[in-house]
Amino acid sequence: MDFDGYTGWLSKSSFHEYILNDRYVQRDLFASEQNDITSGTVLSSMGSEVTGSSASDENIFIQDLAKKFLGAPYLWGGRHFSGIDCSGLVQIIYKVLCIHIPRDASEQQKVGKPVAFEDLFVGDLVFFENNEQVGHVGMVIGQGKVIHAHGMVRIDTLTKAGIINMETKEMTHFYHSAKRLR
Repeated sequence: MDFDGYTGWLSKSSFHEYILNDRYVQRDLFASEQNDITSGTVLSSMGSEVTGSSASDENIFIQDLAKKFLGAPYLWGGRHFSGIDCSGLVQIIYKVLCIHIPRDASEQQKVGKPVAFEDLFVGDLVFFENNEQVGHVGMVIGQGKVIHAHGMVRIDTLTKAGIINMETKEMTHFYHSAKRLR
């Protein structure tokens, strides 16, 4: 993948090469116009680079976009509604905002500006550790709420100690740090 250097796969029947001018990253799940490539607009999936305009309120946009992934099953290395992992989820959301971040949680933790837990804001990334190594990431979507991929994309309670599963009330991840990217 040119975007993050990861090796992936694409079926031959799905591959079409287009060259577009004045590119931006598609912000909708699917482009609403179905014109041909000569008009500059194509039917595309979220995260594709196409022409168009941008959303006005990034915080509401981030929350709404992240919630569209709710219930998507966890798949290590996935970046799609049919399967996604924690770092793929936040990478896609930030790609749509035209902010490039690395693919893995441990690498994502190295970018951005450190944020104190008390100062967390919508869109901040929160990192979690296991044996003192970052291995999980989520995104703040409101005070005391984190969206992350664990079993599936879900919203759980965020505390300074870590993530508490809203259903089982058990701690699932231990807090490490937080970063702000915008």
